[in-house]
Amino acid sequence: MSVLNFGFKYPLLNLKETNTKHTNVFTNYFKEYVESGYYILGPEVEKFENKMSNYIGQNHFIGVGNGTNALEITFQALGLKSDDEVLIQGNTYIVTAFALKKQNPKIIPVDITEKGIVDLEDIKKKITNKTKLIVVVHLYGDCCNMDELSKICRDNNLFLVEDCAQAQGSKYNGKMIGSFGDVSCFSFYPSKNLGAIGDGGAIGTSNEELYLKMKKIRNIGSTVKYVHDELGTNSRLNPCQAKILGFKLDYLNEEVLKKQELVKLYKKYLQRDNFEFVNHEDEKVHHSYHLCVLKLKNGKRDDLIKYAKDNGIEMLIHYPNLFYQSSIFEDLNGLKLEKTEDFVSKIFSIPLYSSLNEDNIKEICNILNKFNP
Repeated sequence: MSVLNFGFKYPLLNLKETNTKHTNVFTNYFKEYVESGYYILGPEVEKFENKMSNYIGQNHFIGVGNGTNALEITFQALGLKSDDEVLIQGNTYIVTAFALKKQNPKIIPVDITEKGIVDLEDIKKKITNKTKLIVVVHLYGDCCNMDELSKICRDNNLFLVEDCAQAQGSKYNGKMIGSFGDVSCFSFYPSKNLGAIGDGGAIGTSNEELYLKMKKIRNIGSTVKYVHDELGTNSRLNPCQAKILGFKLDYLNEEVLKKQELVKLYKKYLQRDNFEFVNHEDEKVHHSYHLCVLKLKNGKRDDLIKYAKDNGIEMLIHYPNLFYQSSIFEDLNGLKLEKTEDFVSKIFSIPLYSSLNEDNIKEICNILNKFNP
């Protein structure tokens, strides 16, 4: 594997290698796109929406501009009010909280387990008669007990929204992640397991009323030209990206299995006295490994990241800053979620992409095993 021009022999991911093997296919798609005359929505977007619907198991899918828009449109369609309470895990990426804040409900952060998934017991404690919605964020490709979470929502008459930005290809108890919620939101940012060559997103639902409302919001509040009867936005999946994503969707399960095999190799060769894998140890979870995340047991994480960088290995932290500690969420700044804060102080992500092989994993592990805290 050659050293890449940004200085890492082993970057966190390698989008160039992931996509250039399909350059001829994607080039032909672009030519077809230009020649089709359908530059906004059209048949390619509808084909991909139907394909996603069949794959995930929601009755409807709506292609949108990006994952952020998917969340924003969803929360608008749910009609959240300022006195509605919304429960969301404390370690989510900030964009999920941003999308909620635009609707101005009362955001209630929930703690997580030591494995980084939402703590269902803390959810139960924080449900009140004002709770309207639970947002579960499937970070890294992992998930909580979705059967139990679904029951909690049913028993309390709550909406469930799944943020599946990092969980394309994941399952719980044989059922696709993204099929449990009233609504599921997807990002096709290039680094995802199902990634576009640019931005893209989608919303899945089996709720007919929400589907029609979100479809209208996506397209400037309109389904009939020049008739706008909903406060809308302009967020439409590009037809060329839709065709590329449809092509990649055929290989998603294969991609996930490859990543699972690579993580098994990491677990084989990485010494456990100083590193802990944070994935949820539940046999019902089919982990798609958007990221391979570990905890450092001894020493300073910054020292490890510098050591890895000096040896050609890129590491990142997903995510170092908690949304409820941001100045944008000033009303939440006094909150303390002990397990969440301990978790984010120790985690780091290591290289994971399908073109890695066993020799690469051995080399990475040999280097990391020599780290002296």
